[in-house]
Amino acid sequence: TINELDELEGTVSFGLSGYSGYNARQLLNEEGKMELMKSLVENMPEAHITSTNLKDFDVYDKTAKVEFELTTDEPLMIAGENYYLDPLLGFGLVENPFTAEERTQAVDLHYPKNQIYSIKFDIPENMEVVSIPESTILELLDGAAHMRFLCEEKNNQLRINFQLSFTRSYFSPEEYASLKDFYDHILEKQGEQIVKTNSMKKIILFLFL
Repeated sequence: TINELDELEGTVSFGLSGYSGYNARQLLNEEGKMELMKSLVENMPEAHITSTNLKDFDVYDKTAKVEFELTTDEPLMIAGENYYLDPLLGFGLVENPFTAEERTQAVDLHYPKNQIYSIKFDIPENMEVVSIPESTILELLDGAAHMRFLCEEKNNQLRINFQLSFTRSYFSPEEYASLKDFYDHILEKQGEQIVKTNSMKKIILFLFL
């Protein structure tokens, strides 16, 4: 939710399995807990983290879990009476990793990936949601990857679910343009907006993934 200081605050939980779990355990063992936490909030370098809890990092056949309390104003931009909010709270894509117009070599992502974000945003009593982005599904190359984005308002909450999943990790040079375009469409979707207002002052939340 948004606190009285116009900061976002809430509980964040990560479940890290497969290669993500391996990389997180390696970072924890080699560089320590602080560097692990920095990596999880790398897009929010000024974020304040408290009450950190790590679980099952020493049990390699289980999902490594991280839970902490987060306070930050970085995903929230304020201009006058308008508030602009990143719905994935800084955990989503920042830029397209594929910038070249053409590629002569294959793209190797090393392993199939599956990222899921589920966010519940409590709407303060003095706020009202005016509009939200449409839910969307994008598919790449007949199922090689897909993106699902769902945003809805229910019971005084904004519920946002985002999934980016790859079923394969190797893409030929001929498929590169489609892969680049897929990421461009994801970033375009992330630029859509959620609008809020209230009777006391106008508050607009633009959510961009």
